[in-house]
Amino acid sequence: MKINGIKICNISSFVGVQEFDFTVTDKKSVVLIGGLNGTGKTSLFTAIKLALYGPLCFNYQYNSNIYLSKVKELINHDAFASSEVNAYIEVNLDIPNEREIISYVIKRVWNYDAQKLNEELIVLKAGNILAEDDMIFFQNYLFTILPPNLFDFFFFDGEQIADFFAANNYNTHIKNALLTLCSFDTFELIRKFCDNYVNGGYGTEEVDEVATKYQKITDEIGNVIKNIATLEEEIINKNANITKIQYKKEELENQFKNSGGLREKEISELNKQLKDLERIKNECNLRIKSFVESSMPFIIAKNIVPSITKQLKLEDEMQKYQALVNKLNSQEVFGAIHSTISALSISDINREDFISKLTIAITSSAMPNVDVDNFVYLHDLSKEQQSKVAAVLETIKKFNSNKFIKNIIAKDKASSESMLISKKLRDSMADIDAHEYSLKFSSLTKDEFESKKILESMLQNLEMKKENLVRLQNEKAQLFEQLKSKTKDKNVYELTQRTSMLMNKMVQELTVSKFKEIEINMLSILKKIMRKENFIDLVELDSNFNIYLYKEQTYAHKDLTNLIKNIGHDELAKRIGNTGVQKLLEFFSIDSIAKLKNSLKRTGDQIALFEETPIELYKKIEFNQLSKGEKQVFVLSLYWAIIKVSGNDIPFIIDTPYARIDTEHREQISKEFFPTVSKQVIILSTDEEITEHYYSVMKPFIVKEYLLEYDEANSKTTVSNKYFFKG
Repeated sequence: MKINGIKICNISSFVGVQEFDFTVTDKKSVVLIGGLNGTGKTSLFTAIKLALYGPLCFNYQYNSNIYLSKVKELINHDAFASSEVNAYIEVNLDIPNEREIISYVIKRVWNYDAQKLNEELIVLKAGNILAEDDMIFFQNYLFTILPPNLFDFFFFDGEQIADFFAANNYNTHIKNALLTLCSFDTFELIRKFCDNYVNGGYGTEEVDEVATKYQKITDEIGNVIKNIATLEEEIINKNANITKIQYKKEELENQFKNSGGLREKEISELNKQLKDLERIKNECNLRIKSFVESSMPFIIAKNIVPSITKQLKLEDEMQKYQALVNKLNSQEVFGAIHSTISALSISDINREDFISKLTIAITSSAMPNVDVDNFVYLHDLSKEQQSKVAAVLETIKKFNSNKFIKNIIAKDKASSESMLISKKLRDSMADIDAHEYSLKFSSLTKDEFESKKILESMLQNLEMKKENLVRLQNEKAQLFEQLKSKTKDKNVYELTQRTSMLMNKMVQELTVSKFKEIEINMLSILKKIMRKENFIDLVELDSNFNIYLYKEQTYAHKDLTNLIKNIGHDELAKRIGNTGVQKLLEFFSIDSIAKLKNSLKRTGDQIALFEETPIELYKKIEFNQLSKGEKQVFVLSLYWAIIKVSGNDIPFIIDTPYARIDTEHREQISKEFFPTVSKQVIILSTDEEITEHYYSVMKPFIVKEYLLEYDEANSKTTVSNKYFFKG
């Protein structure tokens, strides 16, 4: 289906007839309509929908007065000033019918008769006006190709796109879009019809008390399921709020520390450290002082120690030599030698000579290796003094300079750290500021406690609702058995039920094959657009058309063990996705995740896995964790994937295309998304959305350009065949 063009006459700020040509080519599929806010872009958007669906455009079933009052608000004021009110919207469409393309023109005309607004619908097929019956058939056919809810799906405002899919029933929109575009909606309609019959929708005359109870409990189950979904969403939001409070506490604590804030415990610890550092510093100073006062002068003269040692040794030898000489020359020694020699019968002549030679021989053997006659005593120390000097020299010899340097370094380090701690204590936050911080921190802690308390209550409430749901489902099953027994035409009833099951099975089987294609296509375009490396590695759709995003993550065995222990097998399956579960089953050669416990063994009080090899699985990414820009990129990727998988030519119309998308993503969307998302893309943009740069990027794919400008003097919108910038 393609929209070839639209004519609007006296609608909103468009005065007179304004025409837009939307025809595209294979290579150029983009129609770009520029305009500042308030120039009529949204009115043009509304006009297309109004022409196609009439009352359904405003969610009305019939051409009622309320609907016409809505239309009246859209008609330009100047049109009412004319002698005859002339306002219309005309849309030219190409709609496929089997193997041929048929051209249709839908025209809605409004005029006044007796001060009453009337609407006339005209439909032309290949240039021929359709009769009323054929026109009704065409409208029904149009609704099967592009029903109003699908129009809202593919014709949207970029500002609202992320919120649209954040709703609880976003999966219903995806389901309707996929079933309709892939022509599976017929089976879904049959299933719904059969379900209505089974649930008692086939006639009140056949509905007895059991059927009424069955319908009532069915509705109650539906309400409980909705309440559970709402409560689960509230739990997610409450968890997010708790996380936000915890972040504020952390941020406040960091600000407190960065501002020099110290808690009482920290001040006490710093004072203790300061005391220890002062003790170390004093001990080091005492050692240094002792060294300076005792050993330092000798250490300074360390280089002359060898000469001093040598001189002292010579002086000692000279003292011993002089003592020996003096002793030998003494009367006592001389007399003793003379008496001893006399006993040897030596003649008197030889005796004196012998004594002289003996004395000389003894003194010569003890004579130091110096000039004895000219030797000068420099120190002339006593024995006590020699002992003290020897001790000093030994100290100098054993002196370790590295140990002394380390002592100085230790003293300097203690001094530096002492100064830093003293400064930190001096510069710490004032008592009044610390008190304010304490109050804020206590308030956040209280909020966190209250939120966790509420969360706990919500979780208990959720558990009660789930238990109630199980009870209601059991009651429904019992009533169903009673209903079957009381149904007059049991065979028809069972046949209808089987038909419903068959249609449901067919829809599931047909859509499952499409799910994989959507996942692959969506991941492909996401990776082209997203700037983050390995941000999203897996996309999965479940049987209820819910979409889940995952990123790759390596799990050690202890991680899996703790996850199973803390959250259980079912929650683990949700967090790693179906693909992750399949990997896990293959890794342990089991057929269900519930049997994973059999692959574990106990070691003491801890559960450990037999294998020690890590496994590559996935981690779920929550949709509400994405930024608003990332949400919009995600939704655009989903549209791209659904259109590609369906193989249908659906026009893609977007107002405010970039909304909250950042610069880098805008570049990729301009290159990769808009030129390929559909064979016909209509973009409504301001000059701040598609700027001159993005306009140049998209220029090769643009087939038509329009610029809406509001003429304030004449209160109307003018249309030019150009954009804000020159190509």
